[in-house]
Amino acid sequence: MNRVSHAQPSLPPGIMMRRHIVTAQTGLVRYERWEYNALVARYRGMGIMADDAMNDKDMIVERALDIIPEDIRIQRYRRMMRGAVLAGRKLHLPLELQNYDPMVPYMAPYIEEAKFQMQEEQELLAFHPWDRRLYTAGVSGFGETSMHSTFFTM
Repeated sequence: MNRVSHAQPSLPPGIMMRRHIVTAQTGLVRYERWEYNALVARYRGMGIMADDAMNDKDMIVERALDIIPEDIRIQRYRRMMRGAVLAGRKLHLPLELQNYDPMVPYMAPYIEEAKFQMQEEQELLAFHPWDRRLYTAGVSGFGETSMHSTFFTM
């Protein structure tokens, strides 16, 4: 009786080495955990927080920076400048000065408020006079009863 062996196909060495990281059961969980921990260590070493690393040129972040209180804005600026100086000198903060959890989203409420403001502006700017009913019961859409009104129709 011939037995068919189901041997594992030979894989290149790089794939074999990473095989324990990427599996069908875990996906990229181990790699994502390592990447998150490396990011936290980088933020701690530079003395910045995760929200400090957001792009200032993004519309929502720019609006949120206009909303935040002055003391939080100054703290953010000083952290970013300290991080830039440390990165330029290739140094790290001493352990006693490092933030334990730099992933606290201190700008989250201001970003949400900025999103609401932008949504409200878009809704208001998207409103045009031709979107309203022009004539109802002898009154134009603006409440005008003059026959010479632009919005008065017969």
